Amino acid sequence: DEINLPRPGANYGWPAITYGENYGGGKIGEGLTEKAGMEQPLHYWVPSIAPSGMAFLTSDRYGAEMKGNLFVGSLKFGYLDRIELAGGKVVREHKLVARAGERVRDARQGTDGRAEALTARAGGRPRRSRVWQDVGRRGWGLCGTPCGSRCHRQGGGRARSRGEPRGWRPSGVGRS
Repeated sequence: DEINLPRPGANYGWPAITYGENYGGGKIGEGLTEKAGMEQPLHYWVPSIAPSGMAFLTSDRYGAEMKGNLFVGSLKFGYLDRIELAGGKVVREHKLVARAGERVRDARQGTDGRAEALTARAGGRPRRSRVWQDVGRRGWGLCGTPCGSRCHRQGGGRARSRGEPRGWRPSGVGRS
């Protein structure tokens, strides 16, 4: 699985070139990863993360640090991949982990400008998880518990994200 930034007239090569494998293992086509006249991907994952939704963050909600970042869900590994881009290249990845046993089914920017993921356990109800900053752990994570729920009322001195009310207590902590 890969990310391409499409340009008119460019050939991205599928299935002639790819870094991926067949579901059961083994090469796709001739197993080539490059060929004259074909573009390389901006980014690719080996092994595949089973991407599930992709969104650019266009809001200023998290400040300049995250504006323009790309968020991609991973069904296979249960994380939201925050990808920093600069000059048309990937410069860093951050894996924001969902709660144990959950899969990230979609990624988007909410109407309030927050980065969000739709997560669910196998056979379970989907729920919205938001990206938040845990200053004490010096990282970013996903929290699926809505603000104002019982576990958020007593913060216990833990860090809260920018814009969250006092007492914000994250559950399902992920690190970058």
